[in-house]
Amino acid sequence: MQRLKNNILVVGGKGLVGNKIVELLKGRNPGLEILVGSRNLSSAMPNAIQIDVEQPETFSAIAAKHIALVVLCANDKSNHILKYCIDNGLDFDAVNDNLEEIKQKYQH
Repeated sequence: MQRLKNNILVVGGKGLVGNKIVELLKGRNPGLEILVGSRNLSSAMPNAIQIDVEQPETFSAIAAKHIALVVLCANDKSNHILKYCIDNGLDFDAVNDNLEEIKQKYQH
């Protein structure tokens, strides 16, 4: 059953926690485009866009891809992503408050 109706961006989606979030979202919303935001792009990830939380000028890619929900799975000490989402009326969620605890739980 598809639950969401717009494109989703997972910032930090190549990391341990972000990758799990991407898998979860794809499983629950197979008809949506789930994009991975990362500082370093890879040709093996066609659904990736370059986003650096410390360089807000990279956020223009968010508007270009018609993102409606941003899930932050990276450390954004300056809250640049949150501010961008508020200023642009985008939904936002952060899955990094207990990042070290989450990493320990999922590392094998």
